[in-house]
Amino acid sequence: MNSLFVAARAVHYASALLLFGELVFVIVVARPAWRRVKVGDGDTVYRRLFAVARWSLIASIASGAAWLAAQAAVMSGMQAAQAMNRETLGLVLGNTVFGHVWVLRLGLIVVLVAVLFALKRSAGDPRRSRLTIVAAVIAAAYLGSLAWAGHAVAGAELGDFDQIIADVAHLLAAGAWLGALPALVGLLASTDAPDVVVQATRRYSNLAMASVCVLVVSGLINAWYQVGAVPALIGTEYGRLLLAKLGLF
Repeated sequence: MNSLFVAARAVHYASALLLFGELVFVIVVARPAWRRVKVGDGDTVYRRLFAVARWSLIASIASGAAWLAAQAAVMSGMQAAQAMNRETLGLVLGNTVFGHVWVLRLGLIVVLVAVLFALKRSAGDPRRSRLTIVAAVIAAAYLGSLAWAGHAVAGAELGDFDQIIADVAHLLAAGAWLGALPALVGLLASTDAPDVVVQATRRYSNLAMASVCVLVVSGLINAWYQVGAVPALIGTEYGRLLLAKLGLF
């Protein structure tokens, strides 16, 4: 059960980060770079966006269902297969914060799919930029809502939202930085225009630096709430995982 829970969370976080990062990359990096050098219209970027969005949403829905099954099993004390019944799922979705968040996120997925579908059909339409921004905002809400399914909401006291806000900022900064990195690699591999490469790399570097600043500040806030002292940083599993993350960072 623990393996299912960890795997589902990992895939779910990764897919949500990638989806948000791709949209941020199109808005902040790719489209401005193409416009500045006036080479082509950047349709290749949108083709990649739609491909990544399709697979990210599939992975997110599948892993979200697995996460829900694991959570229902933990809350009911049943095996995952036994917990997937109408009564148990109804209790989890209707009577827990986790369930309410999952219902909200399901609604966000439905809206996001509709916006992406409209975006795909908007080639040559002046509304394409606005639709891209709308899709990015919905993807940000979808990613940021994971803060209410993680350790931040579990550790926060009633009325204390500082940690949750920090967790939302941490997720969005990670999505903008790491989630956009594959898109940068894809752009560099798909264009022969050196001016586009220069502009895209500079813009991504600025995005990355801003994201890293937010990650550092929000990470310190989360560490303050979750660890609190140096002995806990070394003597607890969460503290050791945090040290490992810092090492990778």
